[in-house]
Amino acid sequence: MLRISHSVPGQGTVVTENVLPETWPPAPDESMWIDIGAMDPQQEMQVLLAMGIDALTVEDIQHPRKPPKLEYHDNYTFVLLRGMDQESTSQNLKTLQISFVIGKNFLITRHMGRSRSVEHNWQDMTTRPEVAIDPQAIAWRIMQRVQDRYVPLLMDLESRLGEIEEELAENANDELLSELIGYKTRLRRLRRTFNYHERLFNEWEEDLQEENGGESNRTMLRLWESAERLQSLTTLYYDWVGDLSDGYISLASHRLNNIMKVLTIITAIFVPLSFLAGLYGMNFDNIPELHTHYGYFVLLGVMLALAVGLLWGFRKAKWI
Repeated sequence: MLRISHSVPGQGTVVTENVLPETWPPAPDESMWIDIGAMDPQQEMQVLLAMGIDALTVEDIQHPRKPPKLEYHDNYTFVLLRGMDQESTSQNLKTLQISFVIGKNFLITRHMGRSRSVEHNWQDMTTRPEVAIDPQAIAWRIMQRVQDRYVPLLMDLESRLGEIEEELAENANDELLSELIGYKTRLRRLRRTFNYHERLFNEWEEDLQEENGGESNRTMLRLWESAERLQSLTTLYYDWVGDLSDGYISLASHRLNNIMKVLTIITAIFVPLSFLAGLYGMNFDNIPELHTHYGYFVLLGVMLALAVGLLWGFRKAKWI
């Protein structure tokens, strides 16, 4: 899929699909947004190269697992971010790689799957055809929305972690531990992504500030603050999941220790009783007490006294 929104002075904005621009780059008084979705890789490469995009940049755009990055070129700025897939949830997080090629009067966005962030801005722009395209402003709005989409997911995760914390206190089980391990894996990936985003926007903001004579760019500053907040939240939740996992393991170990303590006490009581039963159960005729008239009852009394004495000793030592 390839769609183009072409803004021409006096004519408004014209939207076309699967048709390459007649002239490239756009005239100085025109502006253009080209959005590339799922396309044949070879065809996509030819289109991007024909637009003057550097071959290494095209390789980064088409690479499925490239980390977020920022690059400056002679006539455009290349930015690669990782957003959320359209169907992502806190239980099933899927990320989507979004590439931006930002020129003076053109913007190229590329994403393999459907992006709500891109789609939202595309629909907003097409409903106002009289408004001229501002490539940089559109790119920044998409980037902001990419980051904003993570916030509800993290808030849902916070609620779920609170529920898990209560469930662990009442009824810890292996299913909760498995769920926590899954969250920990996803949060580790998100933390790595947000770390890239934070560094990227911080570098970009510093470069823009230097270009503007030390004056901060408020939009870029907001992008950096959003990335920094997401990074802080994921770090917080990652540590929280780690604490819950450690808490589950501690509870399991505590329960196991209690079980082993009970079994050890039972064993400690029955060892001497088993010894006495075995001693008088040997098949020798000359055991002195064997023919005593009340020997059986005496032995039972000794065994009972021994068991009660051991239980009293364990309780006094606060082992039970």
